[in-house]
Amino acid sequence: MILATDVLADRGREAAFGKSGLGIRYILSALSPSDQLFGWLIGIPGLVLGFWGLARTWAQDAGARMLLPFAAAMVPMTVFAGREYWSLAFGPALACFVPAALGRQSSEKGLDPA
Repeated sequence: MILATDVLADRGREAAFGKSGLGIRYILSALSPSDQLFGWLIGIPGLVLGFWGLARTWAQDAGARMLLPFAAAMVPMTVFAGREYWSLAFGPALACFVPAALGRQSSEKGLDPA
């Protein structure tokens, strides 16, 4: 308790649920690694490709079968509940499946050298 008081704000409190405003800037920021254009350019395609990779590996990857329903539920909850930091629960895991989406794309087009 004593150590925690050093890092807590005296008058700090968390925003109420649902106070996101639901503006496009908020949504892009909530689903990206930052609240700037570069973060959005990485975050939104990464989100889409991550879900694509999950769907592609669903049959052979138990992790994908666990992560897909979790991430599918957490994305709207993150946006509508107004908790940007919840994206840390699914974003890095989704990013792990981006190569699966890209790898499947290139092999389907006959570009895979293996």
